[in-house]
Amino acid sequence: MQLGIFGGSFNPFHNGHLAALNAFRTHLNLDRVLLVPTCRSFYKDGCAMASFDERLAMCRAAVRDLPWAEVSDVERAAPRGMCTCDMLARIRNEHPNAKLFFLLGSDVYPRVPLWVGLERIAALAELGVMLRQEESEAPSAGSAAETFVPAGACAPAAGGADIPEDLAGTAALLRARGLATHFVPMGPAVSSTEVRKRLRQGMSAADLVPAAVLDLLRRRGLYTHDTEEDRQTLLTGPELARHYLARLACPPQVRPRPA
Repeated sequence: MQLGIFGGSFNPFHNGHLAALNAFRTHLNLDRVLLVPTCRSFYKDGCAMASFDERLAMCRAAVRDLPWAEVSDVERAAPRGMCTCDMLARIRNEHPNAKLFFLLGSDVYPRVPLWVGLERIAALAELGVMLRQEESEAPSAGSAAETFVPAGACAPAAGGADIPEDLAGTAALLRARGLATHFVPMGPAVSSTEVRKRLRQGMSAADLVPAAVLDLLRRRGLYTHDTEEDRQTLLTGPELARHYLARLACPPQVRPRPA
């Protein structure tokens, strides 16, 4: 079985996440996709964050009609956040015979070389990276097929799409450390910040959020506080270093990925 693991804050879950799920499943030939809401985000600060249980409920509402998708609360065990290597090890123990693909966006991908336990991640999973539409128009390092397939470390984006030079550089760096990358193209991204802004201002978000999720947001009154400032700040420098140092104690024993 090929199992995709799609982690994120899902704050809130929106149509962009749904489109990504379908694109990952199609282009990576996934049998199942597991959504893993994070207890907290290690890269964003200052934004309105719904509770873990509320975001878990959003994800479940969004995929309840998708028989190949399910939602995991594996990160509930780590309220301060779980490093990716630990999360993947837990899922490996639950699915010992599956081939794992950790799915993420291209905005996070350039930071992967800095992650704690990178070698453990490489032993557990391969990466699936979603390319946004605007990135296909960026300066390119050539098609993924031309650049990476000979090394067996990176599959081409569907349709032979080009990948930006910065992402190609990250892929090469990760390839050298044994971590494979598969690029998947997608249409324009949906902004969680825009969804929260509309809800806070009493505007419709029906074109951005699945109907089942929107119904849950309305019933629970989420993201509706007019006085709440919603700003997102990327954690860098000392702040980001502190987050990494806090999670250096990753247990070394994990099961190897099936051949």
